[in-house]
Amino acid sequence: MSEYSRPTSEHARELPVRPLPPEAVSDADCDERALLFEDIPAERAAHGRRKPRAAHFGKLLVCAALGGGLIACAVYFFGASPQTPHARYTEAVASLNSGDAVAGYTRLSELATAGHVPAYAKLAVCYAGGIGTSADVAAAVHWCLAAEKQGDSSAVPYVADKLYASADYAEAASFYTRAESLTPEQTYACARCYYNLAQQATPAQSPQYLNAYTQWLTRAAELGVPTAHSELATCYYKGMGVPESISTAIKWYTVAAERGDAEAQFRLAWCYRECSPADEAKAFHWLTLAARQGAAAPQYDLAVCYLSGCGTPVNHAAAVEWLQKAALQQHPAALRSLAFCYRDGSGLAADPAKAVACFYQAAVLGDAEAQYNLAWCLHKAYFVEADLQQAQQWYEKAAKQGYAPAESALRSLQSAESPADLPVALPEEDAPAADSEAEEEAELPDDSPYAELPDDL
Repeated sequence: MSEYSRPTSEHARELPVRPLPPEAVSDADCDERALLFEDIPAERAAHGRRKPRAAHFGKLLVCAALGGGLIACAVYFFGASPQTPHARYTEAVASLNSGDAVAGYTRLSELATAGHVPAYAKLAVCYAGGIGTSADVAAAVHWCLAAEKQGDSSAVPYVADKLYASADYAEAASFYTRAESLTPEQTYACARCYYNLAQQATPAQSPQYLNAYTQWLTRAAELGVPTAHSELATCYYKGMGVPESISTAIKWYTVAAERGDAEAQFRLAWCYRECSPADEAKAFHWLTLAARQGAAAPQYDLAVCYLSGCGTPVNHAAAVEWLQKAALQQHPAALRSLAFCYRDGSGLAADPAKAVACFYQAAVLGDAEAQYNLAWCLHKAYFVEADLQQAQQWYEKAAKQGYAPAESALRSLQSAESPADLPVALPEEDAPAADSEAEEEAELPDDSPYAELPDDL
């Protein structure tokens, strides 16, 4: 059990009583956890006294005959302060249920220290939840193990939750897996324990943790945990811990997508594109629903559908509308595509200056194609002042990302003359005569998006 010690025969004296002042525990905390302590009958939890029963009447007479008299009979009949361990335990639970967490914890700690077994599990829950005392994971584990040794595992899931919150995933998984019952959320937490263990494990150990992760994740998904549906679908999509299966991924993504999960809707659209045969109409449907929820990635993909007529008729105006929404969220590809629309007047009025501005924003965000196009604008003075030094820098940024047209343009630029040696703008009469061969080498490749532009731009 890692650093936590298992209980010994002297465990009752290993942990001191550490009550907090009443103001340290809020009434809200006590109310939230009251259900943990509802195993005591309400009429006894209310005041901790035993109700008189007719079966005790004979004992009352014996008390009176032995000299107790009427006073002794009355005290016994109407109930005296509880003195037995079980009566004190009843009083402790009553305190917890009534909101006096500090008193309840203090009595439970005294009883557990004295060896009263029923108090072990309740005290473990107090330490796990910080009820009447400060949260203490080591103490919670200690008393939980003591209770388990006596056959009481009721505190196990609560201690598992505390271990999970403390990022002790191995211990938390151990507790979750031996709990008699778990809530759907605790089942999902157990799955996440194994996922985190898989991330930390060696390549040889990782598969066994991933298998356990998907097994518990499947249970959580079947119990209706919302986040488990999309996660399990991703496992089947990637073949992580389970055999790769697009059809099973579609099944679980659909459950999450129909619930309104935007990410699941987006991923479901891609599954329909990749399944055999592809279903572009369904892909477009789910992309539309995801895009309407405001995420930039599905908005951009939906715009591409409108531009290419994928799953829907070509509609440049609708494409621009979705590109603008994604561009406002600084989506690099959307900014670059919007720049082309401004350049060509596709779906909106042509505006070369806005095209350059969009290229610049996308280039700053790291889009290689936008960096290349911005460099071309600076190189050819396309609605900006020519700046060969800046053009070279943007060509280099795009080339470092492996963008082939930028590599070609950079070689052409460098073979002519170093941009650093040229003035930014030369008066037309002082400009050197252009060498025809050098001019031909400096032209951009035919696949340049600006190859069709007229020279006067």
